[in-house]
Amino acid sequence: MRPPKIKNNQLEFAPYNNTVYQIFPTPFLRGELRLPHQQVAKDCEFLIGEIKKFDDDPKRYYTTYFHENVREMMRNTEWYTSFANQIKDTYIDFIRQSFDMRVDHLSRNDIHLFAWVSVWEEGITHTYHNHQDCLISGTYYPVNEGGQSIKFLSPNVHAQHPYGGQRIQDYKLDMPNTKGIGSGHSHIEMEINPTCGESMMWPSTLLHAVSEQQGEYRRVAISFNLKHNDPLTHTEDGEDLSYEFLQY
Repeated sequence: MRPPKIKNNQLEFAPYNNTVYQIFPTPFLRGELRLPHQQVAKDCEFLIGEIKKFDDDPKRYYTTYFHENVREMMRNTEWYTSFANQIKDTYIDFIRQSFDMRVDHLSRNDIHLFAWVSVWEEGITHTYHNHQDCLISGTYYPVNEGGQSIKFLSPNVHAQHPYGGQRIQDYKLDMPNTKGIGSGHSHIEMEINPTCGESMMWPSTLLHAVSEQQGEYRRVAISFNLKHNDPLTHTEDGEDLSYEFLQY
């Protein structure tokens, strides 16, 4: 790019010839699961009801994350096998395309899937955090009435720099139901309003937060962590399938 030269009385604006590259991009996946979303939501709400029978801690009773016995009930639902198959296959497709990883030596049973239900009630929120001991994290929204949002913080330190000056608010990103805070090339935060049935995946190191649940809207989510090549966490949920046909 040949920079312009602008003369202002005695001074001249004259940057040297340069090219600007965007490096260290963050892959982010969005799509819709092929599942009976309303039935999934109904079953998830039933599971949360089971937790409330024995756990009255408001920090714990809206999620199955802490309760293996209730997560086992989820794995026994009619739709869970299809859910696990689709999540694992999409994980393989994601890391193959985004990280250039070889996957032809893997099968579904080589992938560890840890999934949990959350049913958000009014006032519940979750501050910025990320997930450890996994490669990819994600969330599936069988129901998200009112379009309640999930937020992601830029992993690029310069985007959060205090000397960044004035920021452009509500920058429109080239993604549906999404807005960003910052500039087009350096937004600080991305906010997504998922639609019913939508699922997303992202690198587990990416910081994200859940906006405070408002009013009487229903928001049901199944979140999950994924990794592979760890024999200590080998899982057999879903139907096994070899990925040897995905050779380079």
